[in-house]
Amino acid sequence: DAAVDADVIELCDGELPVAGVVVDKRLTITSKSGDPGVTALVGDDQSSVLLATGQLTLRGVAVRNGNGSVVAAINTARVGGGVQSIGEDSSLTVEDCVIEDNRAEYGGGIYARNLTLVDSLVRGNDAEGFTGLGGGVYVYELGAAVVQGSRFTQNTALYGAGARFFGAATVTDTEFEANVATVGGGGIYSAADLALTGVTIAANEAGNGAGV
Repeated sequence: DAAVDADVIELCDGELPVAGVVVDKRLTITSKSGDPGVTALVGDDQSSVLLATGQLTLRGVAVRNGNGSVVAAINTARVGGGVQSIGEDSSLTVEDCVIEDNRAEYGGGIYARNLTLVDSLVRGNDAEGFTGLGGGVYVYELGAAVVQGSRFTQNTALYGAGARFFGAATVTDTEFEANVATVGGGGIYSAADLALTGVTIAANEAGNGAGV
């Protein structure tokens, strides 16, 4: 609550216990080292690690061990295990980060309306249960996604193990590998315009559409 609009919070090395922290303004969270291997926001396995309704930028940090939170205005499911970014004016930018070992019903790693993901690793996240949409990432309600230079691997879901895009998505120089969807879209499940350039999709599994 002490942060003001457009603040930058710089984290020291180590694991910082974080659970259900609300970001309702324009905020950048970065690490002093710039290395997500040594700076992590670690959830309590009970809620989303970060819940954003403003413009949030993450840079050089890992986010893990989140379990999603319910947003009554959207549905009754747990969404955004690692990071939840909701609202018409919300945006989430993730640069040089690791989003790993989170779970929820929608968006095991990330649930966002507008997402920019650059040079990041999305690994080992799970969209669980009978809904199970978007193991690594779920971009909802005709929101926009830009993904560049990133890797999605070992994520699991019912649909869209790597990523589930409900709006237009542009993906460049990115790998989707070894993601597993029980029903469809092992690598990517898209419901709108999808532009892929320099994208590697390999060794994903699904009942239908193992790749896309």
